[in-house]
Amino acid sequence: MVAALLAVGLAWLTGAFSAPQLYYDPSSNQPSEGSTSVIAMNLYSMGPFLLLFGLLGAFTLLTVQAAGYRRKR
Repeated sequence: MVAALLAVGLAWLTGAFSAPQLYYDPSSNQPSEGSTSVIAMNLYSMGPFLLLFGLLGAFTLLTVQAAGYRRKR
């Protein structure tokens, strides 16, 4: 899970996700052709948080592993 969060966060950081583009049809108020998919829009907006949670998760896992290593000695 931590690896997935880090991967998506780093992809956002490097610019793999383009800025979301959403066009509305004024007659029906529905997204029109050429709009970015909803998943891409959500990943773009959540990118900083996913990176932060991935880094916090990695730090937590390393801390728990280090504490277990110290207790064995």
